[in-house]
Amino acid sequence: MINQPRAGTRRGNATAASNDNAASQLLEQIFQLYVNKDHGLIKIAALVGRELLPPRQKITVLLCGNHSSGKSSFINWYIDEHVQKSGVAMVTSGFTFITSGIKRQTLTGEATIELFPHMKGLEECAGVANCITTEIVTSQHRAFPMITFVDTPGLIDGDAKYPYDIDAALLWLGRMADVTLVFFDPIGQALRKHTIDVVEKMCSDPLSDFRKMHFYLSKADEAGSDRDRQKVIVQMSKELFGDAQTRPGMAKVGTHAEIPTIYIPTEDDDGGKKCPNDIDEVCLLLDNTIKTTLQNTLNHLKDDAEDIATRIDKTLSDDESASEHNTSARIRGVIYTIVGLLLPLLFIVVKIVDAASEEQLKSVLGPDLLPWVVNSCRVLELAGVLVPEDYRIRSYFALIGVSAILFLYSGRIWSVKQRLSSGEKTTLQQYREYLRNDVIQQQKKLYKEYLATAVGADHKL
Repeated sequence: MINQPRAGTRRGNATAASNDNAASQLLEQIFQLYVNKDHGLIKIAALVGRELLPPRQKITVLLCGNHSSGKSSFINWYIDEHVQKSGVAMVTSGFTFITSGIKRQTLTGEATIELFPHMKGLEECAGVANCITTEIVTSQHRAFPMITFVDTPGLIDGDAKYPYDIDAALLWLGRMADVTLVFFDPIGQALRKHTIDVVEKMCSDPLSDFRKMHFYLSKADEAGSDRDRQKVIVQMSKELFGDAQTRPGMAKVGTHAEIPTIYIPTEDDDGGKKCPNDIDEVCLLLDNTIKTTLQNTLNHLKDDAEDIATRIDKTLSDDESASEHNTSARIRGVIYTIVGLLLPLLFIVVKIVDAASEEQLKSVLGPDLLPWVVNSCRVLELAGVLVPEDYRIRSYFALIGVSAILFLYSGRIWSVKQRLSSGEKTTLQQYREYLRNDVIQQQKKLYKEYLATAVGADHKL
C-alpha cells in the first residue's frame, strides 16, 4: 500500500510541483529551439555536417544493486503508485523505464527506443532490446514529471544466466544516466560480489563520471539493532572504499562519499524509529540534479548555437576558397589547352606554308597577312634546322607527346570544387544571424527566467 502524505508533505509537494513545472516549461522551450521544423538547431546543424539530438526534458535515474535491495520499492514509494513488482523473488528480469505521461501504458523494446532516442545505443548490447519495457505513469508526485527511472535486474552471485550481457548493459546505462543510485540491503551482510564488480566497472569507466554514483544501505530498518547496523556499514565502507589497489574506481567515490541508511517509511511511521532514514536526502539529490541538468542544458544550448554558427562560418569561407580555386583552375586549364593545341597546329601550318605556292597563299591570306605568316614560318623552320637530321623524326614525336601531355594535364587541373548555390549561401547566412542573435538572446532570457525561480525576479546584488 502506498503511504498517504502528511499535511506538511503536501505543502512541500505543492512548492516542489511549482518549481518542477517552471523547470519543465523552460526545458520545453529549449527543446523546441532544437526541433523546430523551420529553423531548429538540429535542422541547421545537419546542413553543416553535425548530428544533434534534442536535449532530454527529464533526468535519467539509474537504480542498480543486488537482488532484493529495494530498487522497485523505492520507485513505487517515490511516485506514490504501485508500478513495479517487489519482493524476495527475482521479479525484475529486464530493464524497465518508468516515466511520467498523460495515460497509463506499457511499451515494449522497440517503442521504448523510439520514446528515448538517446537510448538507441543500448540495442548494441546483444539481447537487451527484447528485455526492455517502459511503464508510462500518470503520477505527478514529487519531482517525478521531471524524472525517468531505470529499474534494473537485481545482481546475484553464482552461475545465474541472463539473456544478455548485463554488465555491459549496466555500464552503458551508467554513462547515459544523470544519477546512479546503488542499493545494498543488509541481508547476507549487505554485499554481493557481482554487484561490487559491476559497480567498480561503472566507477572506473573513463566515459562516465564517478561523482554521479551514490551508495545507500537500503532496508536499514531491517538491519537489526544499532550495533548490527553499524557493523554492516563498517563492512560496506571497507568493501566499497577500503582497497584502492583492487578497486580504484570505488576508492575515488569513497573520497567524498558516505553510506546513508534509507528505508521506505510506513504509514504509521512518525519518525520515532531509532534507525536514521536519509530517504529525504535521496529526494533532495534528485531535485538538485534536475536543477543542475537544467543549467547544463542552457549552457549546451549556447555552446551548440555558437558551434553551429562557427561551422557555418567555415562552410561559407570554404565556399569562397572554392570560388578562387575554380577561377584559377579554369584559367590554367584554358592556358594549358591552348598551348597543347597550338604546338601541333603551328607544325601543321609550317608544313602547309612550305608546300603551298606563293599564289595560293596570297589568295588565301591576302597581300597584307602573307609576309607576316611567311616570315613567322621561316623562323620556325630555322628553329627546326637546329635539330640534327637524325633526330627530326623523334622531335616530331616528342612535340606530339608534349602536346598530348599538356592537353591531358589541362583536363586534370580543370576540375572544380562543388560550390554552394546563391540560395544555399543566403540560407546559411540567415541561419548564422539567427543563431548568434535570436538563439543566444533567447538563451539569456531563459537563464534569467530560471534564476528568477531560484532567487526571485527582483533580486538585487
